[in-house]
Amino acid sequence: MKRHQGDPFEFAVRATGAWGGANVTYRSGTRGPVTLGFTPTENHACTAEFVWGEKMSCRLAVMDATDPDAPAPLEARSIPGCPATSY
Repeated sequence: MKRHQGDPFEFAVRATGAWGGANVTYRSGTRGPVTLGFTPTENHACTAEFVWGEKMSCRLAVMDATDPDAPAPLEARSIPGCPATSY
């Protein structure tokens, strides 16, 4: 598919995480890859952050970081054929 000037474009973000330490329940392990796609807004800055949750769950947060003091979540979706967005 050819992209024309002015057409929206999409980014794909993939992340993995690993941990290790003295935690008795979860001594070490990995999560991911987590893969999301999103369409950024023209002239906006974006960030992607790998976020740890409870019991070593994880997710990928994609944010509009144009105003670094007030980042806003961006709509993101799993890319077909890639792993789920959280574990």
